[in-house]
Amino acid sequence: MMGHRTIKGSRGFTLAELLIVVAIVAVLVAISVPIFTSRMDRTKATVCEANRKIVLRQILLEQMEDDSFTRDDAEAILEKSDARCPAGGTFSVEWEESFAKVNCDRHGASIGGGEDTDIKVSQTFTEDYRQFTVEFLKKNPTKSNNQIREAFLEKYNGKWPTLTVRGESYSIQPYYQGKDKSRPVEECVWLFARPDASAAAGWSVPYVYNIVDNKWYEATKWDGTPGGAANITYSDVNALDEAVRTATHSNGNLQWIEVTDYKESK
Repeated sequence: MMGHRTIKGSRGFTLAELLIVVAIVAVLVAISVPIFTSRMDRTKATVCEANRKIVLRQILLEQMEDDSFTRDDAEAILEKSDARCPAGGTFSVEWEESFAKVNCDRHGASIGGGEDTDIKVSQTFTEDYRQFTVEFLKKNPTKSNNQIREAFLEKYNGKWPTLTVRGESYSIQPYYQGKDKSRPVEECVWLFARPDASAAAGWSVPYVYNIVDNKWYEATKWDGTPGGAANITYSDVNALDEAVRTATHSNGNLQWIEVTDYKESK
């Protein structure tokens, strides 16, 4: 009868070694689970914030079109929206001095409302004008930029939003550079601001809104100080972006500088 043979020089794990391995695994699990859970919570909070911004954007677009917009209208938009908190929180609308906020009872922080919102009038206004221009040109393909703007102004009850810088107010107006019909509307729409509220052409302006980086830029004087005016008839959005970042006067001073202290209002 043959006995069991063992491989020379080999041996199994001792109980002490197994216990050490189990202890190490337990420690690693104890460390990794909270980290993983924390990351999941942060991810859900980020998604929740993004979803609340979607709802707020819808509310702001409707509010810009309707001067009689109320909290009930905002709550109706929230109720119809598919945006939800991935962690199971409940969204609600907070209404303060005609400014809407979208809250989550799980993540707490408000999105929107007065100076707190990072979804600016300029961003919602640009998107609204893009959509309007697309639909308008489908029905009226031969209309000029001025005619598009006049129709859009009528939609806004004859009143442009305003940009206030150093106590002075300027009309925020959309511009559609539609000479190249092969370009999509998204590449041909941006905003400028000027003292005149007329919808007529007047492209020599002090302020232009760059939709590439979502910032306002101010034209400079010859010496590079604020307060100049510049022409904005660039061929497309990329050309505008390049101009506000790099264009200089012949003496080397920038033609445009970023505006950091301003206020937008509907």
